Amino acid sequence: MKPVNKDKVASKIKTQRADIQTCYSKELKKAKVSGKLTVTFDIVDGKTREIKVDGLSPTMRTCTKTAIQKWAFSGVSENATGVSVNYVLQPGK
Repeated sequence: MKPVNKDKVASKIKTQRADIQTCYSKELKKAKVSGKLTVTFDIVDGKTREIKVDGLSPTMRTCTKTAIQKWAFSGVSENATGVSVNYVLQPGK
């Protein structure tokens, strides 16, 4: 089995940060929250699977999970398990 191209995965995650920021902006309209959001998922056939989101509020976790479900890792033909990303979210950043 060929190892996953970490640079391609990291690049895709970086370009999708706006999805997480959109969820956070919606959350800030309800309450002033900040903290760490940890996202873990697998990539299978270029799609995200087994998404887990920890941190912040339940609505933030749901919004984030929904956004990540739409991510497509085209150009990443290898499968990856346990991809983990930490987002530190603070108002004004």
